[in-house]
Amino acid sequence: MRKRLGPDIPAAPGGYRVAVSPDDVDLHRFERLSREGRRASAPGSTPGAAALLQEALGLWRGPAPADLPDAGPLVARLDERRLAATQDRAQADLALGAGPALVPELRALLMRARHPAGRPAEALAVYEETRRALADALARRLAFGDESRHLRFLGYSVAGFGIPNRPGLDRTTQVYSEPGRTVMVSSYDGDPERAGAGLVFASEWLGHERHDKEAQKRLLAARFADMGWPHAAVVLENLEDADDLYFDAIAQFHVDGLARGRVVLLGAAGHGATMGGIGTGTALVCAYVLAGELAAARGDHRAAFAAYEAEVRDYARGCQRTSGNAGPFLAPPTERRIRSRDRAYRLLASRFLAGFFKRLTERAANGITLKDYGPAEGGPHTARDYASRNRQP
Repeated sequence: MRKRLGPDIPAAPGGYRVAVSPDDVDLHRFERLSREGRRASAPGSTPGAAALLQEALGLWRGPAPADLPDAGPLVARLDERRLAATQDRAQADLALGAGPALVPELRALLMRARHPAGRPAEALAVYEETRRALADALARRLAFGDESRHLRFLGYSVAGFGIPNRPGLDRTTQVYSEPGRTVMVSSYDGDPERAGAGLVFASEWLGHERHDKEAQKRLLAARFADMGWPHAAVVLENLEDADDLYFDAIAQFHVDGLARGRVVLLGAAGHGATMGGIGTGTALVCAYVLAGELAAARGDHRAAFAAYEAEVRDYARGCQRTSGNAGPFLAPPTERRIRSRDRAYRLLASRFLAGFFKRLTERAANGITLKDYGPAEGGPHTARDYASRNRQP
């Protein structure tokens, strides 16, 4: 063995210990290259990001070694990291215009995901989510160009997950802030056992780490360590085992025009507003208007899309404007601004200003007069009718 591998093989109880550098071990190289590729996957992914992730995935020569003793948890963790790297690489390739070539690979991965190490349902859900997200992103990217042209990162990230209701909250929220980071513990439904933790913090663009739950947890643990609030420690204690972690950038999506050819953007795909931007309400309103205009145009999608955009453009942009300051308000950058924010909270709790704030919010939410489109007489009544009317020659 020493002749083959060199003299650096010291004896150890029960055998020998092989001393090698991390870059001589495929697993360590894979994890390093995956991290570097993920960091490079900022808006406008570069060829370097895709190349790093492809190099990382190229180190795999088959499935994780499930036949090792007690390998179940290790295999599950390795499979999860491989899936995350595959998602990241697909996103990077998509940014470079390789969308159509990814479809066969994603289909194959979806089939392979049926037999992971003891987590078939979760793996199928992950890949179905990836497939849908890729399909949506591909349609938008092909019609509107790379999303880096439209994405506006607002300098903050947000996370949330469920925790035990140790503070004993009952339909209330407690907020604790230090410059650039905030922890919130909330109970909205009166459940005496469970509460929700929310974390907001100033950050650089974190790329596609949203696909890697373990990386997200490590990042949150580091960013919120040593906060001077007992409930923050409770939040972090429950972070590692959280199975419902939500993590995302606070960002908006701005695009010039909501329609290109046969593609029309709806909801966050066309006017993503981030936290406080009335996103769900805006999406529902826009869906109603789009359906109404399609019915009124009797199958002429060009006329319908133009009318839809004319109806909702100013309304959607007005809702976006209400959320542009969400990050600095929730996690102010200085002690002085934290005090100012806290004073604003107390003022908003007064009966007079609470009513004023309610009216201000409703002004944006009610910033559109909805038409009564009525029945589409003589027009297509089903999706199949509409498709037959608009079938390409």
